[in-house]
Amino acid sequence: MATINKGDEVLIPAPYWVSYPDIILLAGGKPKIVKCEEKDNFKLTPKKLKKAISKKTKWIILNSPSNPTGSAYTKDEIISLSKILLKYKKTYILSDDIYEHIIYDNFKFFTIAQIDKLKKRTLTMNGVSKSYSMTGWRIGYAAGPKEIIKAMAKIQSQSTSNPTSISQAAAVEALNGTQEFIKERSDSFKERRDFVVDSLNNIKGINCLKPEGAFYVFSKL
Repeated sequence: MATINKGDEVLIPAPYWVSYPDIILLAGGKPKIVKCEEKDNFKLTPKKLKKAISKKTKWIILNSPSNPTGSAYTKDEIISLSKILLKYKKTYILSDDIYEHIIYDNFKFFTIAQIDKLKKRTLTMNGVSKSYSMTGWRIGYAAGPKEIIKAMAKIQSQSTSNPTSISQAAAVEALNGTQEFIKERSDSFKERRDFVVDSLNNIKGINCLKPEGAFYVFSKL
């Protein structure tokens, strides 16, 4: 709402989190869905990005690890995408990193904001709901270009009551406190994931793979 004008396009790699298109429509923009294939672990490829992006593209949303697929972009994959994005200087990148710490199998998390030449065009979205099991506290946060953050703050201050001081203090403690429990919890999730994947693969017509980072389900029925 702080940046999109009527008709501005936003690229959304599919599968995607259900809210993305409606959020864009609410702001007057135009969602442009880019279908990603199983052979690519449902991730956006440079070829598909190059075909979909245009001068009308205001934003592209990258969600890694992804909800719902669980696939995560490697450092090399993000660098490959960045080479195309560097050519479109008026396109912003929304990096949804909410599942940053829910990764398995020694996967190394990398976000596009770590690429210096794109940092000033990247809005990083995150929160304490997933990594710190604080879903009910309703705390999310963003980091990005100063002018965008200021515009976002103006809209939010006039449209919400904002989070409570207790929630903010708890979120600060979660982010600055010991991070040791995250691995323990992640290992527990991994055990559950492996059980679900193995069980699904025992069902005729279901093929459940374990790509880098997490897992996704693909039905051949």
